[in-house]
Amino acid sequence: MFQKNLDAIKVKNPKLAERLEKIDINSITGIEVFEAENKDLIISYKNTPLHSTIDPSREAKTTWNRTVRTELKKNDIQIVFGLGLGYLFKRAYVSAESKIYIIEPFIEVMRFVLEHVDFSNELSDPRIFITDNVGDIYNKLQKEFLSGDRVEFLFLNQYALVNQDLLQDLTSKTFEIIEGKGNDENTILKFSRNWIWYFIINIIYFPEARPLGFFEEKFADKTCLIIAAGPSLSSDIEKIKENQDKFVTIAVGRAFKSLVHAGIIPDFTVFADNLNCSEHVKGVEAFVEKTNLILLSKADYTLYQLKSKSKIIYFSETDSTSKLFKEVSSKNIGYYKSGGSVSIICYYIAKAMGFGQIAFAGLDLAFIDNKIFADGQTVETIDEQHKNKLIPVKDKDGSDLLTRADYAWFIRQFDEIFTEEINLARIINTSLKGAYINGMEYMEFSEFAKTLSTSKPDIDEIISSTFIESKEDWNLTLINLYSNLKQIQEEMVKLNTVLNDLSDEFAKICKELSEHGKTDYDSNAFDVLNNKAVETRQKLINNVLLSSAMQKIIWNYTKNYVIKALPNKEEMMKNIELDSYFFREAKNYNADFSNHLNKALNMLEEKQGLVTK
Repeated sequence: MFQKNLDAIKVKNPKLAERLEKIDINSITGIEVFEAENKDLIISYKNTPLHSTIDPSREAKTTWNRTVRTELKKNDIQIVFGLGLGYLFKRAYVSAESKIYIIEPFIEVMRFVLEHVDFSNELSDPRIFITDNVGDIYNKLQKEFLSGDRVEFLFLNQYALVNQDLLQDLTSKTFEIIEGKGNDENTILKFSRNWIWYFIINIIYFPEARPLGFFEEKFADKTCLIIAAGPSLSSDIEKIKENQDKFVTIAVGRAFKSLVHAGIIPDFTVFADNLNCSEHVKGVEAFVEKTNLILLSKADYTLYQLKSKSKIIYFSETDSTSKLFKEVSSKNIGYYKSGGSVSIICYYIAKAMGFGQIAFAGLDLAFIDNKIFADGQTVETIDEQHKNKLIPVKDKDGSDLLTRADYAWFIRQFDEIFTEEINLARIINTSLKGAYINGMEYMEFSEFAKTLSTSKPDIDEIISSTFIESKEDWNLTLINLYSNLKQIQEEMVKLNTVLNDLSDEFAKICKELSEHGKTDYDSNAFDVLNNKAVETRQKLINNVLLSSAMQKIIWNYTKNYVIKALPNKEEMMKNIELDSYFFREAKNYNADFSNHLNKALNMLEEKQGLVTK
C-alpha cells in the first residue's frame, strides 16, 4: 500500500517521496491508533489526538461546511493543514472540484498513514499536491495562483494547537502571494475613479453611437477573424490581407497600427482601456475614419471624439454604470461579460453578433522568438522587476513558453470560456506557436483560409440600417438616462453641505485629541455625529457614480476601521482619523463629480432633438 501511495507522490513531489522512502516504518514512535466514540479509527501523535475523539467524520464535514461558504471552481485552491487519517482531506476532495494542497507537518505521521491507508487514487489526481513543508506550498502558489482564484484554509483544531507558528507562517505567506498577484482587484482600485470620470464624459457622445445589443445576431452564421497583437501576427498579416474579403475582421486596438501599415483596415476595432489608447492610433488617425469603433462605455474619451465610420458601445454586466441603463431602457441594449483582455471582449462581441465561425490570429499570449507584440517589442524592454515575474505556460505541443502573469490569467479565462460556457460557433486559433488554450481548434492560417467559401456580408448596410431602426428607442433611453442622472446630480449637490460639515467636525476632533488628548464632544454629541456619518456613508454607497469612483477610499476605510463593542483608546483614535480622511476625500470627490456631471448633462441637453428641459 505504501508503494502505491509513494508512486503517486513521486510524479508530483519526488523530493518528498525520497524523504518518505528513507524513513523506516519500524523506527516510528509516538503514534497510537484507537477508536473514537463513534467507532471510527483515529490517531494520536506524542499523546495528542489529531482528530475528534467523538466523531472525526462529523468533525471534518462541519469544518468544511463552516469554512467554505460558496461554490469553489476548478482553479480555486483548498489548503488542508494536516493529513492525519485523511478525514478532512477526503471531505475536501469529494465536496469540490478545486485543487487541493495538503501539508502534513509531521512527516512521521505521513509515513505511518501512507503505510496503512490507500490514498493512491486521490494522490494520482492532477488537482492534488502533498508536502510536509510550507516552502513547497509557497512555490506551488507562486506558479499556479492567479488573480481571481480563491484560497480556502482547512485545518483541524488539534493540528492548529500544536502547530500555531507553522500555520501562521503558512497563512501569512499565502496572503503575501495573493496580495502580490491581485491584478484584478488592484486594477479596479487604481482606475475606478478614471472609469467613472470617462464614463461621464462619454455620455456626451452616446447619441451618435449605438449599443452592441442592437447588433445581436446581425451576422448570424458568418465568419469573423479576431486579430490580436501577438508576435505571430506579423507572419500571418499578408495572408490576412489576401483573404480579407472572405471574413469580417475584428481587431484589438493595439493591432490597429500594424494592420494599417500592412494595408489592412479592420471592419471593427475594439478598445477597452481608459488610458493611453490614443497611442494606438497616433499617426494613423485618418484611417480610424474607415473603421467601426467598438468601445467600452468607460473607454478613453479621446476615442469617442475621433471620427469613425460608426461607434458601438459595449456594456459590461459587471460595470456598475450599466445599472443606470438597465433602469431606463425598455429594449435589449446588451450587457455582456467582462474580460481581462481586449481579445476576450472581442470574442464576446463576435458571439453576440452571431458569427458561426470565429477564428483568431495573433492570439499568442506568450513570448515567441523573444517578442511580445507584432510591432517588434521584445522581452528586453521589460523592466527587471517584471522580468522576475515571468512564468512558464505550455504551447499546443506541451513545450514551455514564458509569459506574463496577467497573460496566464487571460489564458485561464479563455480556457473557462471554451470549456464551461455554451459555444455554438466553431473556434479556431491560427497561432500555432503561442500558449495552448483548451477548447480551440488549431490550424495554420492558410488551412483556415481554405475553409472559407463565402464572401463577407455588406457591413456598411447592416450598420446603417441598424442605426436607423434603433434611433427612436436609443433616443428614448438617453432621455430617461438624462432624467435619472439629473436627479443623481441634484442629490450630490445636497450632499455637499453635509460632507463639508462632517469633514470639518471630524478634523476638529482629530486636532483636539492630537493637541490636548481630549475633545469637547461628549458621548451624546459624538453619538449624534456618528449616526450622521453612518447615514451619509450609506447615501454615498447608494450613489452608483460616487461608490464606484471611491472604491479605493471605501476599501481602505472598510479594511482598517475597527468594529468592537468596547474599542480601546488607540483604536478609537484611529477610527476617528479614518472618518476624518474618509469624509474629507468624499467631500472632494462629490464636489468634483457633481460639477463634472452637471457640465456633461448640460452638453447632452444641448444636442438638438435629444432632450427637453
